[in-house]
Amino acid sequence: MKILIIEDEINCVEALSTMLRSCSNEITALENVASVEEALKKLENFHPDLVFIDVQLGEQTCFDLLDQLGKVDFQLVFTTAYDNYAIRAFEYSALHYLLKPMLLSDIKEALARYTKNHTTTSTIQSSIEKAKNLYLKTTLKDYDIAPDEILYIEADGSYSTIYLENKGSIFISKNLADLHKLLPDCFFRIHHSILVNIKSVKGLNKIDSVVVLKNGVELQISRRKKANFKVAMLKFK
Repeated sequence: MKILIIEDEINCVEALSTMLRSCSNEITALENVASVEEALKKLENFHPDLVFIDVQLGEQTCFDLLDQLGKVDFQLVFTTAYDNYAIRAFEYSALHYLLKPMLLSDIKEALARYTKNHTTTSTIQSSIEKAKNLYLKTTLKDYDIAPDEILYIEADGSYSTIYLENKGSIFISKNLADLHKLLPDCFFRIHHSILVNIKSVKGLNKIDSVVVLKNGVELQISRRKKANFKVAMLKFK
């Protein structure tokens, strides 16, 4: 995997490079440039698979670069200190939109998304499996649940509570990460302990810090998740 970092802050370049190296041993080349002009020259000969690009590049923005490229034949991860560029970033089919300061978990997720996009047979099989109902077993009863019946899921350590549209709930000995893998892409993790069905979302409140479900339930959303969640809502609403 060849990666290009387009970033004009040297401390960010160093931090990102270190995290990338620690997260993957599949990186065959890792280069960096600091401006739109340098990026244009670099891309003439260096053909990256994945590009981490800062939104603000001196007096210009990453969009000045992308608009000049025409065809973008690499995966894009946007990095910025602001969340107000998210909608425009995803017009360029962004793989991810990361807010600074970036965490190691952010980089791991971005690389995981890249890997997922380049998986063929297993991805297709996964999509088929996710289209099916969710089969759950508890000590009291077995459940066959259609994903659309689920409003949200709340984690409690190694356990989870699934809240259903019919106002019922199911307490199960399965963690949130495992349940997320079994559900379709309309399920979004808005907080480390909350997984919400975007199809059940009515909207965000005025200050964009609370997700309001169609049944009136309000759920806190992490600041780092807001930008990507807004874009996901456009896809599924």
